Amino acid sequence: MHALVRKLRFTLTKTDIENVEVFHDEVREIQQEFRNLPRTLSETERLISLKFQMQHWRRKALDLTLEFLMKTTDTSGQVRYAIQTLQELALKPSPQVLARWLEKVSNSRNKELIELTANYLATIGEPELLRQLYLYDDSNPAAALLCLAGPRRKLPILANAPSRCSFKTWSADPEFSNYAIDDQGTHYRGLVFRPGDILVANVDRDGNGVYTALQAPRSYGFHLGFFAVLNVNGRPIPSVLESYKLGVRAVPLSTFLAPRFSSYVEVCRLRDLPKHMQEKINLRAARMPMEVKGYNFDTEDPDRSFLACTAVANRLFELAGIQPIATKSRYSDDPQVRKNMDFFDFGADAFLSLTDFIVDPRLQIIGAVDNGHFHRNIARDLCERRFFEIFRRGDIDAGALPWMYSLNRFGVRQMRSGSMLGRLIGLPYMLTPDNLPRGPEKVLAIIEIYEHLVEVAVRRVDRKIQTLWDNTQLVDIDQLASDPAVVDLLEEALAPISRAFNGRLMAKEHSLLP
Repeated sequence: MHALVRKLRFTLTKTDIENVEVFHDEVREIQQEFRNLPRTLSETERLISLKFQMQHWRRKALDLTLEFLMKTTDTSGQVRYAIQTLQELALKPSPQVLARWLEKVSNSRNKELIELTANYLATIGEPELLRQLYLYDDSNPAAALLCLAGPRRKLPILANAPSRCSFKTWSADPEFSNYAIDDQGTHYRGLVFRPGDILVANVDRDGNGVYTALQAPRSYGFHLGFFAVLNVNGRPIPSVLESYKLGVRAVPLSTFLAPRFSSYVEVCRLRDLPKHMQEKINLRAARMPMEVKGYNFDTEDPDRSFLACTAVANRLFELAGIQPIATKSRYSDDPQVRKNMDFFDFGADAFLSLTDFIVDPRLQIIGAVDNGHFHRNIARDLCERRFFEIFRRGDIDAGALPWMYSLNRFGVRQMRSGSMLGRLIGLPYMLTPDNLPRGPEKVLAIIEIYEHLVEVAVRRVDRKIQTLWDNTQLVDIDQLASDPAVVDLLEEALAPISRAFNGRLMAKEHSLLP
């Protein structure tokens, strides 16, 4: 791991690309080293730090490559290597950057450059820009390229959140079968997906990691998706199954990997999974949304009619006759953390986490999909760390909890009882006595409050964090989290949570926030 980090640091020292062919080979080698890196439970903290360092490195490598492309007048070999480097990085640039590059390519009227750029746009899943590019050319994009770019239609579905856009509705659109599919699998975003693949995700929702913030070791990610190819009227539909507030659902692969849904995803695969097992997985995955009633805060609950995101994968493995991933993580054994968990009547011990999948020797890393939310992901992780520190440094003062907590407890009791009032309370959220998430009343009452408060904190921290560290140095999330200025920033941003804990460490009187 240390040798890989040295290579990442070296890239950050570069101001330009001297030899694009050599740089392309360096990028490919680093990506391969990251995929092949041994992963163990004892090195979880280093793995999490490396994940952010890889995001930082990709961002720098992308900037160097795009700057090279914008400056070069060569339209042959050098440009080909540069665009292949972009494809190898698999990092989606911002819309503004893509627009500038598209303008240059379009103005060039160079057919080879247009072809190379079209392949790149297809690789990063940009079907609209692919079509736009060919408006400036006499030809049309090949059908194979359009399939590689994936579906054009964007759905109003966000991670974990209920949506009126049901599977029955969106799966009726033939657009969601528009992928490059062959015997190898489903080609999308520079990777090849196969049934049974595990998608370890940081979703694009601030505060989403509150639920996993108290586990040990720390969670490598905050959400898990399970890839399967569902069949609707004879059409293959590459989909990702995810747990959400109301149970389990299938969303299009293109939606799960879209920037509005996921910030960063690593794809894992069981080694040597036979083809016939993939078919079993597809069949079981198609039934699961109808079999699962709701969400479950306990990953070890033997009742599989309520599931957490990680339990979805294990349940599908079980149903397909595959040994599930072993639970290795637990909630923190810190006495103060456990005491505060007990306050919320949450006595769970073992916890099947995203880390358990990442470090399992039966799984291999296939690659990553990076949507370029680097600084936002840094802010999210720092806030989740501080949330844990708040939990371990003092007793909860029930009287200082947000007033919505008591109101939520009343609402949860009413919904569970099935009373008329409870049904009215649950109606806007599509919650019923049958699908209400399974977990302690107090946890259900506080979890979304904490998620909202952390969400607000992340937005405030994100505006400031970039000024508190040297972006030319490879990020070290552990050092950053212990920086006094960052600690003060986090303390003030999360004050609405920490004020309910006796014995809290107060932030300095001066304000670091707007």
